[in-house]
Amino acid sequence: MAVTSTEQKVLSPEANGQPLIVRLRNVGKRYPGGPPVLADVNLDVAQGEFVSLLGPSGCGKSTVLRTVAGLQTASVGNVEVLGGDAKTLAEEQGDLAFVFQDPTLMPWRSVLNNVALPLELMGVKKRERQARAMDMIGMVGLSEVAHHLPRQLSGGMKMRVSIARALVSEPKLLLLDEPFAALDEITRQRLQDELLRLWSLLGMTVVFVTHNVFEAVYLSSRIVVMQARPGRVKAQLSVDAPYPRSRELLTTPEFALTVASAIEELEEA
Repeated sequence: MAVTSTEQKVLSPEANGQPLIVRLRNVGKRYPGGPPVLADVNLDVAQGEFVSLLGPSGCGKSTVLRTVAGLQTASVGNVEVLGGDAKTLAEEQGDLAFVFQDPTLMPWRSVLNNVALPLELMGVKKRERQARAMDMIGMVGLSEVAHHLPRQLSGGMKMRVSIARALVSEPKLLLLDEPFAALDEITRQRLQDELLRLWSLLGMTVVFVTHNVFEAVYLSSRIVVMQARPGRVKAQLSVDAPYPRSRELLTTPEFALTVASAIEELEEA
């Protein structure tokens, strides 16, 4: 596992020969009347990568993610997502999906109808969208509760529904903002493995926000460490452990070394 420190340099994964899915150049964000939240953020994410944004609370990880998603705009700098403008992609739907920390399911809709919602908004006919939604529900192991309401589900099951809803449109880019933070450790581990399985199966690009070092190292092909006040990219860590990954990785010297490197970067941040 290799570690590469950076300061103002662009984090470029071009060496793998894949096209860029996300390209941020000198991105800054300031809310009216407040100090800068982000400053000079430069970041590239290539097709097929699993990139985690790691950093302390308040370092701007979620702000970067929301900017990539088109949920807010940068004050300065350039943001390109899937070769175009992030806000336009968010409005068009389909190629980009976002999973929040809370599942944000509609309580009056069944699991099936929650998962089918993105397809409904895209104008997909009912029979097709329900068939596609059922396929995705099966992929996350919830076929038996497809007609249940969210209140009948555990926290982990609700998050599975949220992930299924994000993936039903077969996005090219999946953005996740600390989706497992509120879950118990066993459920968290199961959903980490489930996410890796779906990422490998569907061939999408993932950008994942977390403040958990062990989670970032276990999941990622590359970790971007951020520092705060204002938020900016401090370093990147390349995690060379092969996929598919298992819990045995956590007991290896290589894993421990990468975790130690990440913690060192965080302490400096």
